[in-house]
Amino acid sequence: LLSLIFTRINHYAKFKNMKLHKIFLLSMLSLCFFCSCNSSASSKENDNKLLETQNQLKTILTTQELNAQQRYTIINQMANNLLATKDYQGVILFLTDWVEENPDDIYNSYWLLMTAYAYLSTGAEPVAEYYFDRILNTCQDLLVKGQSIHFICLQNLIQISKNSLNRTKYFNALINRFPQNIN
Repeated sequence: LLSLIFTRINHYAKFKNMKLHKIFLLSMLSLCFFCSCNSSASSKENDNKLLETQNQLKTILTTQELNAQQRYTIINQMANNLLATKDYQGVILFLTDWVEENPDDIYNSYWLLMTAYAYLSTGAEPVAEYYFDRILNTCQDLLVKGQSIHFICLQNLIQISKNSLNRTKYFNALINRFPQNIN
């Protein structure tokens, strides 16, 4: 793992943009943190390391002039750090605050998708349904690993909606908007 990290650091050291280099290094440090945690480490020590990493990332996010992709990297790392510890409420609070404070962020549909999945992970399907529907109605579509976020939302809404009229509406929207994805 360490050789992979040093290889990546050397690769990224070629960049002239030091801010990007700092972001990458902090991301790698947080990766090391999560990979190095073992069962004998105390929970409090892990919590302190997570808090320190999150604070460092937040400092970069709030004090540096970052472009959209750099902001995405930092926010995604912060959210994934919380998910790694199964802190779903922390993810929800962090991402919903971000979306509320940054309504023009081009990645808001992705942040709300992560929020919806966090609610699903806690068993709060009606709240997840709200967020999936909100994405469809208020956010631009993005591709995640080659798949439309709106398509992902419609698939989830069809599965979790308890209202048959809503399920029919979501299914029709899926067929009309994504006919190429229907088997």
